[in-house]
Amino acid sequence: MVASYVAHALPGRVRLRHALLLTLDGQARVRDVLAKVKGVTEIQPGHGSLLVFFTEETSLPAICESLEGAIPEFASQASSVPCTVEKKKTIFGVSPRKAESRTLLAAMGVSAALGFFGSGTAHVIASAVFGVLALRHVWVRREAM
Repeated sequence: MVASYVAHALPGRVRLRHALLLTLDGQARVRDVLAKVKGVTEIQPGHGSLLVFFTEETSLPAICESLEGAIPEFASQASSVPCTVEKKKTIFGVSPRKAESRTLLAAMGVSAALGFFGSGTAHVIASAVFGVLALRHVWVRREAM
């Protein structure tokens, strides 16, 4: 099961967030439990969270079960959502964000090459494609800018 305290999970790592982790004593309790789980290689503390790295010999369900079995506060926050780590979507084996960036750069390169070699109509079309992609890129990331 994925519990509400699992903030983020990727293969080999999980970030746990819980009110108990806001205190040093709570973090120490959780770290003691996690240190006994076979396959846990590293535990990095954060503010109200722990980042746990683990090998393939353990799994997220095993980590959740260990925590819920040893610390009652974690068991009370468990949910009925299946404990799986979703594989990220890819486009030809490349993340969508990288594919977008590469397409943006390719459109800019094609536009520059066509402008340099004198194909005016194709240059204008490639420039328009680049402009649309650049606007979309900025719009999607406007909060981070």
